[in-house]
Amino acid sequence: MGVPKEQAQRNRQAIIDTASRVFRERGVDGVGVADLMKEAGFTHGGFYNHFKSKDALAAEACASAFSEGAALLKTAIEADPASSTDALRHFVTSYLDASHHQASAAGCPSATLAVDAARQGQQMQAAYAQGIEIFLQAMTAHFAAVAGQAADPLRNRQQAIDMLATLVGTVTLARGVGQGDPRLAEEIIASGRTHFPAPSPE
Repeated sequence: MGVPKEQAQRNRQAIIDTASRVFRERGVDGVGVADLMKEAGFTHGGFYNHFKSKDALAAEACASAFSEGAALLKTAIEADPASSTDALRHFVTSYLDASHHQASAAGCPSATLAVDAARQGQQMQAAYAQGIEIFLQAMTAHFAAVAGQAADPLRNRQQAIDMLATLVGTVTLARGVGQGDPRLAEEIIASGRTHFPAPSPE
């Protein structure tokens, strides 16, 4: 007797959710299919009932990792782009918070999966690019709305790229040295924060 369609979909999503967390924590090449399936609570043999390859899973896990954070940012900004400065500032503050840069498994995939995306195939790179583009479009819309009639599409896009690159670079460097030199990690994070104004008091 086969697994009902609804249960199969839940099982598939459970594998994606597990892969999203584990890949961010250990890297795509840091865990095999057998161990991944075991952690998700399934047998190794069931993997190919859901995915054609590990590369295909990596792409879906990457997209899933981006979806929640990117959607929240996009919704907050697009709700009222011209007055969403604090929404963006709160996002930046949480992004550069110790709880984020010290916890890669639940961290933003723009930093945790950057190296993996570069090393993996076209499928994962496409998913990573799509996730980055969602962030950039939301940030660009914000900068354009704030500028109003003086908005310059190319400048607004560049502002978004600069902001995201600074955030991702700051967190990536801090994670890279975090266990070897915690004080250097904090110095890097503190420097990253100087690029962005703090949110207004609640």
